[in-house]
Amino acid sequence: MEKKTDKGFYTMLGPESVFEGIIHVPHSLRIDGVFKGKIETSAMLTIGNDSRVEADIIAKSAIIGGKVTET
Repeated sequence: MEKKTDKGFYTMLGPESVFEGIIHVPHSLRIDGVFKGKIETSAMLTIGNDSRVEADIIAKSAIIGGKVTET
């Protein structure tokens, strides 16, 4: 049986937030604001409907609702 490492933790960049840089998290990540840079998560990445993301992305899986541009 696979050992589960994600214990329900997540990181969130809220609406109207603007962030530029590198985000590396070992759990789920949700972005509802504006992000530019690099995203790395070993779990789920969720991009909210009104989000704008310009980034290199590494994620186990993703739900994309906003605008995403690869850098």
